Amino acid sequence: MKNIRIISDGTACGTQVLDADGTKIEAPIKRIEWCIDATGRIGEAKITFAHPIVELQGEIKDG
Repeated sequence: MKNIRIISDGTACGTQVLDADGTKIEAPIKRIEWCIDATGRIGEAKITFAHPIVELQGEIKDG
């Protein structure tokens, strides 16, 4: 798992997402959702990237 930092003034233009080294992530971000779990008191963030470039590996079995 990698750490990120989300800094926001409450507006879309004033929001930045930084990697663990403090470098701004320049990928086109479509949405950021975050919440704090009232039971476990754990913060959680979900970032949706527009048009992500991915590399996938998998295995296909016959049958």
